[in-house]
Amino acid sequence: MKRNLWKRCAMALACCVLAAFPLTADAAQKELPTVNWAPNVFTVGETSDESLLSVPGTTGKVASAITERLETLSKAGKLPFALKTDSAAGDLQAVSDDTAISIQPFSVLDASFDSQMTVNGKNVYHALILSALDVSVVSRYEEDGKEEYRMLGMVPLHVAGEITQMTPITAQQKADKYAEITQAAIASDLDFSKNPKLFKNLEERMLSPDEDTWQVSDVAMSSKKAQTVYGSQQDKLRRLVAAFAAASFQQATSKTVLPSPIETGHYAKSVEANMNAFTISSALGKKTLTIPQAKHQIALDICGVNSGVMDEDKSDVLRHVMYKAWLRARPAQDAPGSSSEKTLDANKVVRESKTENVQFSSNPIDIYSALYIDLSTRIGSQVKAKK
Repeated sequence: MKRNLWKRCAMALACCVLAAFPLTADAAQKELPTVNWAPNVFTVGETSDESLLSVPGTTGKVASAITERLETLSKAGKLPFALKTDSAAGDLQAVSDDTAISIQPFSVLDASFDSQMTVNGKNVYHALILSALDVSVVSRYEEDGKEEYRMLGMVPLHVAGEITQMTPITAQQKADKYAEITQAAIASDLDFSKNPKLFKNLEERMLSPDEDTWQVSDVAMSSKKAQTVYGSQQDKLRRLVAAFAAASFQQATSKTVLPSPIETGHYAKSVEANMNAFTISSALGKKTLTIPQAKHQIALDICGVNSGVMDEDKSDVLRHVMYKAWLRARPAQDAPGSSSEKTLDANKVVRESKTENVQFSSNPIDIYSALYIDLSTRIGSQVKAKK
């Protein structure tokens, strides 16, 4: 009896040991890849005087917010990778490529639209602050002395804020507002679980030529009136449209979206077959990323803006003005006017008044810019992506 009992125990133990092997194998298969984070924020393209990140102290505020958020997510077990923070240099501007996969935040838009309004005969200064930060997971592959980067996925954090005051708005005030709205977006929306497909199998995908990538390749401005309204700020509007449309498309489709040449300023031509290169900048200097060309491209067009008085009282004291904007999108390989082309419009009614005590008029740039944030976000989610 004791012998039979011993045999049963031995068999049960053997079964447990055998059963443990597949569990151990599964655990090994599910081991998370290591992703490096060296606190730094890059401006995509050349750093200009208008870049809000270039104002001293701004980059550090944004990088610190990303570090805090990543550590919070890591401690809660909500990251799809093992986080390795490189802080050995003790410098928020440190850049490290020690690991093959890293987090690289790209600011594709850190600018403001500046305007003035008239209230009671006095100037009121207004700034629409734009922040478009793509927190990207990037792989680095080196062979025969050549580096190649692949964008494996990104979390777009695109927000806007406003400053209105009676005195001219300084660059420091704009930068402080930019940091404030960007930090808030990082704390609330930097979440790698919203599009889990983008952050699966990172180590396998880093070498795969089959990554299905997209890009907003062009933002035309066929509207002559929009060109007149925006004047020297046309490029900012095109970058705004590219950034918000790309982010919306990525969120809606879970596709990997590459930085737009509209955002970067330009891509180097013919680096090598099917490859492009673009510059990113930080306080440490410039760095060139070489990435495969996007397999699919989207073309956008700022195709119209207009305004008109809806109604006006007899004394010409009060009137309502409607502002309207149009935006067009299509896959770049499709001809203009094809069935895949989509045009959206948006409008806003503004009340303007003029009496002995109150005078108020709006600046069209403020209104149209807000309309194009809305239009870009809407159209990005409606562009059809091939499966």
